[in-house]
Amino acid sequence: MKKDFRNKLTSICRETAKTLKMDRDGARWFCETTELNIKDEGKMIYRFYVMDKNSGHEYQVNAVIEKDDITDWNVREVTE
Repeated sequence: MKKDFRNKLTSICRETAKTLKMDRDGARWFCETTELNIKDEGKMIYRFYVMDKNSGHEYQVNAVIEKDDITDWNVREVTE
């Protein structure tokens, strides 16, 4: 089960990085999980940060997964 959570989070982080154009050649990004909330067997809420190491921009992401599909996904840039 732990491996399933890790694989799903890795997948979501990669999709987030692609959406934010961090998948180009020479791109470097870092993802850190801050919270995983399991509502029931079929619904999980992930909260994590993605940082573009080249630009220094940091984004907070909330993703709701229901039955292996992303049903809600919010990305916002973290500003000081």
